[in-house]
Amino acid sequence: MDHLAAEYKASIDKAKAISFDVFDTLIHRIAFRPSHVFHMLSKRLQKSDIGLRFPFLANQFSELRVVSEEEARKIYFERYGTHEITLSDIYELIQEKLGLPSEVIETLLKEELELERALVYPNQLMKSVYEYALSQKKPTVLCSDMYLPKKEIEALLVAAGYIPPFSLYVSGELKKSKHLGDLIPEVCKALGIDESDLVHFGDNAHADHDLPRRAGVKTHLFDHIEKVTEKKLRFQGMPDGDPTVGSMIQGVIRQVLIENDKTNDFWFDIGLQVFGPLLLGKFLWFANHIRQERPDKILFFARDAHLHHALYLKYGQQMGLEIPSDYAYLSRATILLPSFTEMKMDRVWHLFGGKSTRTVSQHLTRLGINPHTVLTDIKRAGFKSHHDPVLNGDSRMFDLITRLYPELLIQAKKKRDLVERYIAQLVGDSKNIAILDIGWVGNMQGSFSRLLQLNNGGAKINGYYYGTIEGVKVNYGPKNHFHAYLVNDCEPSRWYQAIMTGGVELLEFAQTAPHGTTLGYEVRDGLIYPVFEDNKDDQVIQGLASRTQQGAMHFIEKAMPLIERLGYYSFVSKAWAEPFYRLVMKPTREEAEHLGALTHSDIAADTSKRLQLAEKIAKGPLGAFGPGYRQAYEAAYWKMGFKVRNS
Repeated sequence: MDHLAAEYKASIDKAKAISFDVFDTLIHRIAFRPSHVFHMLSKRLQKSDIGLRFPFLANQFSELRVVSEEEARKIYFERYGTHEITLSDIYELIQEKLGLPSEVIETLLKEELELERALVYPNQLMKSVYEYALSQKKPTVLCSDMYLPKKEIEALLVAAGYIPPFSLYVSGELKKSKHLGDLIPEVCKALGIDESDLVHFGDNAHADHDLPRRAGVKTHLFDHIEKVTEKKLRFQGMPDGDPTVGSMIQGVIRQVLIENDKTNDFWFDIGLQVFGPLLLGKFLWFANHIRQERPDKILFFARDAHLHHALYLKYGQQMGLEIPSDYAYLSRATILLPSFTEMKMDRVWHLFGGKSTRTVSQHLTRLGINPHTVLTDIKRAGFKSHHDPVLNGDSRMFDLITRLYPELLIQAKKKRDLVERYIAQLVGDSKNIAILDIGWVGNMQGSFSRLLQLNNGGAKINGYYYGTIEGVKVNYGPKNHFHAYLVNDCEPSRWYQAIMTGGVELLEFAQTAPHGTTLGYEVRDGLIYPVFEDNKDDQVIQGLASRTQQGAMHFIEKAMPLIERLGYYSFVSKAWAEPFYRLVMKPTREEAEHLGALTHSDIAADTSKRLQLAEKIAKGPLGAFGPGYRQAYEAAYWKMGFKVRNS
């Protein structure tokens, strides 16, 4: 960008006067397209008194506002030979169409202007060029093809950090425009200069470049946003059914792309553009449930809920949520086995599942059983020895564990005391508990619930997740309820497919906390504290996840002030997750290479064996994949990442 600034300032040095376009040159809006402002206003109206009085107006405002502007321009052209109109002209037509009271029209107009002021921010490059022009003591003017009143455009400039006074020419008031080619000659006439003495900066190829250049004006087409910034957007288009959220996602991302260069870091950028919107959407959905349910206590389960806990601490109070919360250092390693207070056979599979192949001995040792003491049982289950590998879904291992269930229950009881005390420490006397975690088969909540019932059997639990999939029903209970943002018990199928073909592992990476998994507990000064795993490979993943989370939190920090202004609960929408869906199902090569090389472990209490999300496999001498391709594809966590990485 420095070369552009130098080029622009050199042109200013040679000119007698300077003019600037306003919108998308000096200032931008946090919206992907200008008309998307009306979608945002519609959201706001739906929660207002006007929305209650005139629901048809609030629900259809966006379409009504666009159509009314088009019709007003057509009417003006037929009557006066110009398409240039003012904002008042548009609202007068709306009033005429709907017969609305004048005070309602005045409120609508005021709301639109207030929203415009909330959305604007400066283009720092062009701001520096504008300020340089002023410093040269040369006539410097602003020209805008716009329906907004001059004083309102000036207010937007001030809101974006520009210092008045301004010499501003507005097409709606002058009935002349850059688009028709008669506004800039009018400016030159007013300044007493020839067109060749003026240099003009703007983003529209026709109005700011082609037409004035034909008239002799020196022009600079500021198309950096279109040619550079727009191409960096990872998600294009609008989510079905919620263009407001789609526009805000892209508007916020574009603002960050314009303002800084942190997005040169892939991990920060993927957090900003993909995981930030997803995390925000889940948080708003969760906050809406909490607002209605009003639990006594909220527990954010380690490790996957630490970002949501940070969001709750930062934004919960201002959203009217003052419910006590704790970050709960619980893991499958600490609560799954101790929760086996009785032998429920359909839960046994979760004690040894996973894609990483481990031996019989490794599985039993992790469960607290010495394999050398049960060699006969191992052989009766169908294994040759305790060194045999156990493949995912191996029914022989299921048979072995059911044979050993008395010993398993003994080991569960041995591990139960400290985790029971820790849960009691977290819960206290609470009778209505909310849990936030990542989700899937519900083992964390199910195990927590079983352990809690030993001392607090009357407690009601609601869990809030990204998704719940097959197997969750085993954890259902009369006071144990599950809710999910994206997938509820495998539905809808579109999202279920995305979750099961890479979404799980990508989410678990992006939400990895900056500490190891909890392996157990210790007592210090009468309180229970967690003991963490220390694994260097896991710490590498934590570092990358931290950079991703910085980008995600940056997105949220940029978006939240506007969401607060428009109403938090107007933005409870699954559309925030669409960039993530696109990543899972249609990754770019860059995304597949970076994220596919990440490693993942799906065994509780053991992250020593890690598999890549989408392994890159070697080709044969003739450049073709060998017979191992299909096997590697089936083993890959992230299917589309594998395909792209090996294409």
